[in-house]
Amino acid sequence: MTLIVTGGLAFLFRPTLPPPRVTGSTQVTSDGRAKAAVVTDGSRIYFSSCAYFNCSLFQAPAVGGDEVPIQTSFSSPIVEDISPDRSQLLVSSACPQMRSENAGAELQGCPLWVLPTLGRSPRPLGNIHATDAAWSPDGKEVVYAQGNSLFRAKVDGSESRKIVSVGKDVSPFYPRWSPDGSRLRFSVQTAHTPRTSLWEVAPDGKDLHPLLPGWNNPPSECCGSWTPDGRYFFFQSQRDGATNVWAIREGGSLFDKISHEPVQLTTGPTSTSTPVPSTDGKKMFVVTLQFRGELVRYDAASQKFAPCLSGISAMGVNLSRDGKWVTYVAYPEGTLWRSKADGSERSN
Repeated sequence: MTLIVTGGLAFLFRPTLPPPRVTGSTQVTSDGRAKAAVVTDGSRIYFSSCAYFNCSLFQAPAVGGDEVPIQTSFSSPIVEDISPDRSQLLVSSACPQMRSENAGAELQGCPLWVLPTLGRSPRPLGNIHATDAAWSPDGKEVVYAQGNSLFRAKVDGSESRKIVSVGKDVSPFYPRWSPDGSRLRFSVQTAHTPRTSLWEVAPDGKDLHPLLPGWNNPPSECCGSWTPDGRYFFFQSQRDGATNVWAIREGGSLFDKISHEPVQLTTGPTSTSTPVPSTDGKKMFVVTLQFRGELVRYDAASQKFAPCLSGISAMGVNLSRDGKWVTYVAYPEGTLWRSKADGSERSN
């Protein structure tokens, strides 16, 4: 009896596992391109960059370095995922309806392609059209979003079947399988609003439910990914106008107490999004974004724009009547400043 009580007390008062934290960061790319998504094979990252509805595919060293464009035989490639053996990319080809301003929850999506990373020819994934997709952990299936539903199919496009429908006027996107294949987590976009949320469902369509009900009101979470060992789930969340990466500890432990409350990992002036764990699970790749502007004036004589006040990032500029002072709102900080017209004696 003494041994049983001692064991019970040891379990009850076992230490709490410390939350994860970021210990350092390294800039991987400096090209200034907007990035739609990022995947990695361990030594390289692959990403798509889109401008004016036209997308291009790139690769770059995971440790940092120059990016190299990847040519494809299909237009406007958007990387969706990388196969478990890291040898193939799952890529969609942005199609005309995706570029329409009227694209909504009933959008049927665009063609999916399988693109080998070592330069072999791509192949279409059957006749499947999707708005987003991901590989299964065993590499034998893909899960994909179409309209307001999730589907799964073999990697040759055969045996496609619906997993679940998520409701009217909502669209699922960014699906990800848990490493053990027992769960699917995905994001949901509510039509005509910026609201997004995370949901979970079993691969057979059972037990559909929101992942974090009531945690953020209104919800603004999306784009989650598991670490390869399944211990952590990373996702992005927007609060107070800033997007940051959060982590949830999964599973349990006999030797440590586990908190399953989300923990914020990033903070700062930039928005940090789309977390993707490295292949060893010790790092994560993220996309950082800082909105900036440049204050310029138009020179009628030269008919050109030139930097004003050293090209500060500002909006809402107003000159005093005598032209000696200027007030402006710093962008994106939203703070009010006053300075002389030449930028000196700046104060807020």
